[in-house]
Amino acid sequence: MIVMKFGGSSVADAGKLRQVAALVAGSREQRPLVVLSAMGKTTDALFAAARAAQGGAIDEALATAATTFARAETAIRELFGSAASPPAAGCLAALGTMRDELGVLLRGVALLRELTPRTGDAIVAHGERIATTLFTALLAAQGIDVVHQDARTVVRTDDRFGAATPQRGEILSLAAQHMAPHLA
Repeated sequence: MIVMKFGGSSVADAGKLRQVAALVAGSREQRPLVVLSAMGKTTDALFAAARAAQGGAIDEALATAATTFARAETAIRELFGSAASPPAAGCLAALGTMRDELGVLLRGVALLRELTPRTGDAIVAHGERIATTLFTALLAAQGIDVVHQDARTVVRTDDRFGAATPQRGEILSLAAQHMAPHLA
């Protein structure tokens, strides 16, 4: 098994996602475990949305977040063509759920005028969630057997949100429970 980690510029758009998919497909005999960052510039946009919400500018926050989803939707159209195609429809549905969740978080921040480190982490995590959703659908559409494991089911940290330390023992236990069966 190998671990393949791709940063934001490597998965910035549909073309880059296709390149990464080709690398992963070419490594299938090594049973790759793929880790993705958010698509390029997404994390910055989500931080900007969070700061706008903290300042009470909810319309600006939601508009900034909307640009992130618009970029993802553009990538979906480029990857899968018609929005009615099964991979595109699945991605769009997942993005709709994430957009709703993010909207709730941003409205809460705006209402309280408070952006805690924990809430900030929850907001920016949407970037990786978007990237992995698109990438998983791309691999599946190419006929590659894939299991999408949401990192939130495995990763545990201490409570110093924004600068947390991984809890290695708990992560190991959760990885054995949730990931090992798929990696075997």
